[in-house]
Amino acid sequence: MSELTKHDQEAAAYFATLTKAPRVESLIERYKRRFPGIGKASLARYFEEVHQALAPLARELERENGELRAEIDRLNETIRGSMLFPSLLKG
Repeated sequence: MSELTKHDQEAAAYFATLTKAPRVESLIERYKRRFPGIGKASLARYFEEVHQALAPLARELERENGELRAEIDRLNETIRGSMLFPSLLKG
């Protein structure tokens, strides 16, 4: 397994901030480094392993998304129920 150079780490971190998916991009970048070849066998192993690594991350992100949406709904209900702006928020 090859190690990322400092430049590669910085480039991966910068790209991840642009895509707004740093955990996904970081994981994909790690697996790209493990399978640097362009042959069919190398690509097949890369796709299999990256898929195996992305599946749990996707489930984690989906769970976090649900939790955050529930929290937003709860906060919206709290705001709508407050007396601060009743005419604007009860709409």
